[in-house]
Amino acid sequence: MRILRFLFIFFLISQGTAVFSQTDSLQYKLNKLLDSEAYDSVQSILDNSLSKKTDDYSKTLFQLYSAKVALKKKSFENASTLANLSLEISKEKGFKTEEMEAYLVLGNIHYSRLEDADAITYYQKIDSIAERENLKGEVYIKALQNLGVLLMDAYGSEENYLDKSKQYLYKAADAAVKSGITEEIFVSKVYIASILNMEGNYPESVKLYQECISHFHKSGNNTELKNTLWGLAGTLENMGKIKEAENTLKEYLLVLESINHPNGVARGNWVLGHFYARNDQTSKAIFHMEAALEIFEKGETEDPGPHLSALFKLSELYKESNNPQKAYEFLWNAWVKNDAIQQGKNENLAKELESKYQSEKKEQEITLLKTENELSVQKQRVQLILIIAIILLAVLIYYFLYTKNKQKIILAERIRELDEMKSRFFSNISHEFRTPLTLISSSAQLLKEKDSESKHFQKDLSRISQQSGRLLELVDQLLELSKMEEGKLSLLLKEANLAVLIKAYSENYVHQAQESGLTFQMNIEESEKKQLVDPEVLKKILGNLLSNALKYSTQNGEILVDFHTKDGYMQLTISNSCDEIPQHELTKLFDRFYHKGTVGGTGIGLAMVKELIGLYGGRIIPKWTNGMLTMNLSIPVSIDTVPSHAIILESDSVRPEEMISPTSNLDEKPRIMIVDDNSDLRFLLEELFMEEFQVSLHADGQAALEAAIEEIPDLIISDITMERLDGISLCKKIKSEEITCHIPVILLTAQASEESQLLGLENQADAYIRKPFNNKILYSTVLQLLQERRMLKDRYSRELILKPIDIAINNLEEQFLEKMEVVITENLDNTEFTAEKFAEEMNLSRMQLHRKLKHLTGLSALEFIRNQRLKAAAELLKKGKTNISEVAYTVGYIDLSHFSKSFKALYGMTPTEFNKAL
Repeated sequence: MRILRFLFIFFLISQGTAVFSQTDSLQYKLNKLLDSEAYDSVQSILDNSLSKKTDDYSKTLFQLYSAKVALKKKSFENASTLANLSLEISKEKGFKTEEMEAYLVLGNIHYSRLEDADAITYYQKIDSIAERENLKGEVYIKALQNLGVLLMDAYGSEENYLDKSKQYLYKAADAAVKSGITEEIFVSKVYIASILNMEGNYPESVKLYQECISHFHKSGNNTELKNTLWGLAGTLENMGKIKEAENTLKEYLLVLESINHPNGVARGNWVLGHFYARNDQTSKAIFHMEAALEIFEKGETEDPGPHLSALFKLSELYKESNNPQKAYEFLWNAWVKNDAIQQGKNENLAKELESKYQSEKKEQEITLLKTENELSVQKQRVQLILIIAIILLAVLIYYFLYTKNKQKIILAERIRELDEMKSRFFSNISHEFRTPLTLISSSAQLLKEKDSESKHFQKDLSRISQQSGRLLELVDQLLELSKMEEGKLSLLLKEANLAVLIKAYSENYVHQAQESGLTFQMNIEESEKKQLVDPEVLKKILGNLLSNALKYSTQNGEILVDFHTKDGYMQLTISNSCDEIPQHELTKLFDRFYHKGTVGGTGIGLAMVKELIGLYGGRIIPKWTNGMLTMNLSIPVSIDTVPSHAIILESDSVRPEEMISPTSNLDEKPRIMIVDDNSDLRFLLEELFMEEFQVSLHADGQAALEAAIEEIPDLIISDITMERLDGISLCKKIKSEEITCHIPVILLTAQASEESQLLGLENQADAYIRKPFNNKILYSTVLQLLQERRMLKDRYSRELILKPIDIAINNLEEQFLEKMEVVITENLDNTEFTAEKFAEEMNLSRMQLHRKLKHLTGLSALEFIRNQRLKAAAELLKKGKTNISEVAYTVGYIDLSHFSKSFKALYGMTPTEFNKAL
């Protein structure tokens, strides 16, 4: 941003009218010269008029204006030293106006260095002094304007500073009106027009800009005129009035040429070049960029930022024009220029130190510093050469390894995909079976209660209940196998008496064996010693083995259970009489749904047993001898033999899911919306969920729908029968709105018919629970739906690149994610792409986008943009694009250092280290 013009300084009344008048005239002359950039003339007047005076006020003015000259020349260290000297005298002697002037210079120094926080501190000090001393002149107005612009620049960060910016700018305009400083009134209006543009109020913005342009034409203030024309062009471009914007920018360039300042003309061409580039007029963009570059490279002006930017943009434009040679030349020149800028900063630092210290000792220090700088530059060059060499070597090694192992990688990926597909299949089919099986079982139970007289009917209903229970048990086993294959099942050990447990579990099957005409014998070694065991896992192992033994024992056969411990291992043997099994088929017993000839299969019980024993780090060996099938189990049960991945609990501990809050690892409590026209039920559900969730209550579907679009809750529980808008219609509307389609919906109903349940599911209800419901079942259903969402968020944070279908729940959500992906991709290299522009592209408010992204990915809009850029960079690096600077530029980073730091923050390593690790 431009360096602001400085202000009149008034002498104190106590020092005399004649002196005041003389000094006032001098200050007016100095300010005029500063505005016209005649810095040498200003310094000459200072040396001749003020440097020889010894009074405190003259010293203050000399240091203050010397600081202004140094600032104009971008000698920041020297300017800071002089401004602080002036400030020290002003504060000591009570020169309030000069104190404010000094703070303004210091603020502008930090402003120029992009050290916004420090700049804001100094400007706010001016505001404080002005309010206290009632000195609301031009210095005060300038400070307020700069505060407004700084906060305007911050708009788009996590906190919205736009309202604060407006407050300061309107305050500046009001102060200018009261002070009668006409130019500053219109300068403030220019900034206000910029805010209107940012808010999307383009007509009012254009109207205000045109008013200011008319004034500056009349006053001949070309400096402010050019800035206003630039702002107007930006607003017209935002309105889509490209031709009017182009004409305005051409007028802007003509004004710059009339000022006859090389820096302004260069910047004008640079601005026009970017304008044409944004609007796909590549040839015009190249023309103006090269015109700007020609002025920059003549050395008539020093503006390193736009100079460097012009080189990068020309590289990009020639690349779009299919001229790779030119593109490469400009890209190379850009990095050479960047190195020169860094070296120039070091040289400027040495020069400033030379001007600050005049003694021989200080000169020696400066010489030493120069030497160190030269050595540092040489060291950086050597390091750069080494880094390039290492990168090239890494590329060659990576290419060699990639070519050699390509087929192996493809094969491994296919195997992994098949495994994932298999696990998903078992998991999905298990969930599909649960609802109809539960309905069968519940219906059988209801019928048994209604008709208790017919014994045959009761027997049939009992058989239905038993078989549906068995099917549910198989479903649970499928889910358990799926969890084990995905590594989600933990082994939770605690001390227990194994003999007591095994005896208790086994006795459950004695009655069944006797009913089947089988002999059931147990040989269990009694012991008071406790061992480490997971009771739930042991129960599943014994249950499946004994169920299999009962099912496949021969008529009038026997079942034997033998248990003892040895050397820290549990030795368990379960035998049953059965027909002969060939040796080569014994190991196949542990295959899912294994069939021996035409005889019924083993199902998934033994497959699950093998997986559970493997989780334990134990072994199971089948053996057939003398008409008996024997399963020999060896499982570690001592502290020295149990696997290292097992979790050892205290003897009185409960399982983690019983002692950890279901929402304890969330950033905030999930939001649940409860919709029911029965107030008693609403308050009951609120009481059930209020401890772990944020709960909102609504009496009808229409009110809930409006609130859901505004609040975007994490989950909705709704009754079906309600006035205004019923639960089915509410669910349908929630799932058809792009902003709410991801929200899980649980429907509650007193209707038991399959038709009503089918209607709810057809309208994409995530769960359907019949009244009266079990509180624990409803609570678990809520947790399960939220957990599924959290798993998708976790997957997003782990995976490098995800397609929308990978984290979408439904087609509408997939379309939303695809749209979001297109927006991000189109703006990947746009350094000015903010959260507000992101929300605007998605046709959402910023808060709606924030909540939607938090649901889908766990990230805010800014974090999502940053991560997408860095993930795209990582993907490019994975594909072998090893020119890190080109990768950074492609994903919207101009500052290579900033890109490297951001990359390391996300992946724990720099791009170079990431390349090496591939």
